[in-house]
Amino acid sequence: MSQVTTPPPAPAPVAADAVRVVLFGMPDAGKSSLLGALAQAAQTQEHVLNGKLLDQTQTQQGLIELQRRLYEDRPRETLEEVVPYAVRLEPFPPRGSTAVPPPIDAVLFDCDGRVANELLTRNRGGGTMKADGALARAILEADTLVLVVDAAADPATLKRDFGQFAQFLRVLEQSRGQRSEVGGLPVYLVLSKCDLLAQPNDTSLSWVDRIEDRKRQVGRAFHDFLAQQAERENMPFGKIELNLWATAVKRPALTDTPAKQREPYGVAELFRQCLDAAGHFRERRVHAESRLKWTVGAIGAVVGAMLLFFAFLYFNRTAPEVDALATRARKVHSQLDSRPEKRFSGPLEERIKEREDIAQNKYFPQLPEDLRNAIIGALEEFTAYKDFRTRLGQAGAGFGRNPAQITNEDQLAKAKADLEKTAPPRSYEAPWGPTEAVGLWKTWLKEVNALDTAVKQTRDGYDRVLQDGKRVQAMWSQKRFDDAIARAKEVWKKAQALPTPKADATRIIEGDITYGQVFRFLSVEQAYQDWEKSPARTKVKSLVDLEP
Repeated sequence: MSQVTTPPPAPAPVAADAVRVVLFGMPDAGKSSLLGALAQAAQTQEHVLNGKLLDQTQTQQGLIELQRRLYEDRPRETLEEVVPYAVRLEPFPPRGSTAVPPPIDAVLFDCDGRVANELLTRNRGGGTMKADGALARAILEADTLVLVVDAAADPATLKRDFGQFAQFLRVLEQSRGQRSEVGGLPVYLVLSKCDLLAQPNDTSLSWVDRIEDRKRQVGRAFHDFLAQQAERENMPFGKIELNLWATAVKRPALTDTPAKQREPYGVAELFRQCLDAAGHFRERRVHAESRLKWTVGAIGAVVGAMLLFFAFLYFNRTAPEVDALATRARKVHSQLDSRPEKRFSGPLEERIKEREDIAQNKYFPQLPEDLRNAIIGALEEFTAYKDFRTRLGQAGAGFGRNPAQITNEDQLAKAKADLEKTAPPRSYEAPWGPTEAVGLWKTWLKEVNALDTAVKQTRDGYDRVLQDGKRVQAMWSQKRFDDAIARAKEVWKKAQALPTPKADATRIIEGDITYGQVFRFLSVEQAYQDWEKSPARTKVKSLVDLEP
């Protein structure tokens, strides 16, 4: 099926401090589809985005149009060198707080894959990137770069793309270094079209395992290409921070779940991380530029201060062991990522042990107070997060890490109590909000609470209509015919409003929780059957049928 071309969107006026995220990749890598899936996630996965995403594009050719073409028609081919999409993310307030974080204005740049290919080819020989085109300028001014590759591509294609990307990143490092850009540009290597990795007999778990395996393969291969670069310049600016991600614009049909054509995988999480990373990078760049201007203007004063400082150190020398420990502590503290989702990723034991060794050193009390506080604070936080993650794993094991597997009251009550006891420490709950473990805890707790509410409301609803039906019988026996008929209509209306195991089996309550799961609870099924088979129901129905 051929692709349709449309005019590029006209961006709305963008705030001067809007962050810039550039999607870059070969033709048909899935860049535009990722943006269309983002619009879908903004409507159905706000809890994952942790905010409301607003499309600021002025024409009808914005993200919503990409979404429509992706899910209802066919993707459009991007023929402009770059296509900007202005968006605003309005974050939700942290749990337990009414303070709303400030909105994040951003511009998402799509590009023509053919122009991207030309840019890669042009810079294959090394050197620096010239800002002689819209795409090159967007990349040099980017706060985050998203490199998109087709996860289902054949090995030869991936190898070719990796080689070009590796060379491109080296040129980008050199170019940003010569422009005195601040280091640590966030770069996301994104595997798109991961739904194509699913095999006929895959379950949800095996599909995710297959994606993780492909991520590991791609990560190793790409880092190998980076390591094979012949010679790297020693540049004080412009270093790249590489992250690996996997996405799909829909969920494939699996043996334990049907296909979900409008449920993106990993897209909301990717763009939430990209916008956060871009915001942090923009802040560091602004601060770096401010510091650079201040340094140039006050260089004489700095030199004088340094001379005084060296004189002070000479006359106030500390023991070599204290200096060595302080150097080690500062190095450890400087490696601490300010973003909690990065800081707490992966195994924590080595990071905890490293800080324990410093804190238990006999020279630790002689370190500066702020350095001691930093080491102790990080140690306490790492330990607390590790304990929280362990408790969460233990709580999730009770229901197979999937609330949709809960089918009785005892299991539901235990899951709810375990998750409530597992809550992160109150002082850390807001700062840990973006972490994977806290996000999983919130999702599980929300689904378990929704299931608990649905079970109680459905069971109690059928119990109430049964009792009301018996009252109708009594009225009829007492020859209060008009009262009995009027009350029967009310009872029947309430009964019809209740869910049933047949009509509402696939009706979603929250996440993967459905009424089909609710009716697997024996108490709910019993209450339903008691009503369906009761003489009271027969009497109520007969009185309702009396009326024309």
